Amino acid sequence: MTRTLPLAVVCVLAASVAFAQGTDRAAGQQGSYNRVKGLVMGSVNEMPENGFGHRPADGIRNFAQLFGHIADFHYGVCAQARGVDNPRQGQGSLEDELADGTKQQTIDAITASYAFCDPAFDSLTEVSAAEVLQGGRGGPTARGVILSRILEHDNEMYGISTVYLRTNGEVPPASQGRGGRGGRGGGQ
Repeated sequence: MTRTLPLAVVCVLAASVAFAQGTDRAAGQQGSYNRVKGLVMGSVNEMPENGFGHRPADGIRNFAQLFGHIADFHYGVCAQARGVDNPRQGQGSLEDELADGTKQQTIDAITASYAFCDPAFDSLTEVSAAEVLQGGRGGPTARGVILSRILEHDNEMYGISTVYLRTNGEVPPASQGRGGRGGRGGGQ
């Protein structure tokens, strides 16, 4: 009995800490989504109209196509996370559609894809993040893990977009206000 009570107290405390961390993880994922969304939207807004056909090197996507690629990814992943059909299914890729896209067409495409993803992140809780969903890459996967793919991909694509901006003479959003050309160590 004397050993059981302290063990029970430790288990209750550990469970409380684990629950609190879980709640923070869902809120953290929402915060990370909003931050990277701001960076991606800032990047697309920063590029002048004549930069949307810009390619930093031959054989890669132009700037507009990069954001079409991001939007395509959003629709696929967020459809799975929300448990709904991909509204772009059968319509072809936005990356291809934006090969000659204007600034406004690109902004409209990426804005619509974020609007499609917003409900998945807005409703995320510890319980919904742990729910295992079917389909998609890798088979059955927890919703939180599926949504983390958006965070990973968007951060990667934002980093890539900084090359487009810099090779077009523009300063990426995360570097603005830090000395103009990148501030500390020339970051993104």
